[in-house]
Amino acid sequence: MQPRERLLAGAVALLVGGWLIDGVVVQPTIAWFAAMDQNTQVAAREAGESTVLIDRQARILADWRSRHAAGLIDDEDQARFRLQRTLQDAAKSSGFTIASVGGGQLVAATQEQVYDLLRLSVSGHGSLDQVQRFVATLEGAAQPLRVERAEISSGDARKDALDAALTISTRLVAESARGGRAVPEGTVAWQPEKRGSALDEAIHAAKPFLADRRNAVAHTVSEPKDDVVASTPTTTSKAGWALVGIVASDDGSVAFLRHQGDGSERLLKQGEQLDGHRVVAVDQRGLRLRTGEEEQLIAVGQDLTGQPIDGTLSSVRRGSGSSSSSSTTGSPGTAAAPFQIPTIPTDPAREAILQRLRNQRNRAP
Repeated sequence: MQPRERLLAGAVALLVGGWLIDGVVVQPTIAWFAAMDQNTQVAAREAGESTVLIDRQARILADWRSRHAAGLIDDEDQARFRLQRTLQDAAKSSGFTIASVGGGQLVAATQEQVYDLLRLSVSGHGSLDQVQRFVATLEGAAQPLRVERAEISSGDARKDALDAALTISTRLVAESARGGRAVPEGTVAWQPEKRGSALDEAIHAAKPFLADRRNAVAHTVSEPKDDVVASTPTTTSKAGWALVGIVASDDGSVAFLRHQGDGSERLLKQGEQLDGHRVVAVDQRGLRLRTGEEEQLIAVGQDLTGQPIDGTLSSVRRGSGSSSSSSTTGSPGTAAAPFQIPTIPTDPAREAILQRLRNQRNRAP
């Protein structure tokens, strides 16, 4: 074989061998590493989502139980309980099927207003007659309700049932108005009842944990619109802030702070400042603050100085109208039975959420 032929054969062998090595070894290896990296990112994101869901529900439940254990009145829970019962009764009498209930945002009244506003979103399905009877039953209920929005659609022409989405609100006489200030005539609003052990047990059994603590501003009765405008948290520093909760996620963790004096609330993220402190990091361990050259880790249940707050987390005054247990009265001469806190069983919510996320990941191509 001539040298030229040997060089040509070597070049051909090199090209063919390189193509085979790239197709058999290099490309599959790159694809395998890319798939492993994608699975790791998906698993981390799902773990973060499950942590947010589980921690938020556990925090709401623990805060609600500790608040009732201390004998504190919360008219929001009672309003949600009454509204939940009203929805159930209206659905039963009309034949309408409720698929989901969400929202639960309480719009607190200002000093010049006489009522708080509680707004829920309801979705379900039924015939046109059932939907109409459901809405009519709600508007004629003893607890004053208002259907702010109603949307009816037919997702499948082969089915007789219609899909309905409603936004429902109820008005509560604000605590400032219940304190003696006159309520104008024509104001239709619901006034909470006196709390007792039987009512507490009924509310606990109903589990109306639909709280949404976002700040909002309500309109007065005389104004034509009932829109809710979210208020911007003030940046003015105040003394007495306490860390009451943390939501950790991959996109950015958020710290929930509540003022121990006036009950105002605000959120803090990494990079923001409050009371001369700069937020260095927010994670599941707590809120890390920097003052000058010093750093300090604030855990949930502590103020900005690192001192534990008095009592439970829920004992920090809230602007929504909670008051002390001295307002709870029973029948004259009869001591009310103490509120019994049931033991918290192993909640299957965590395993259910994790299993659902695993199934979604396994089905992904």
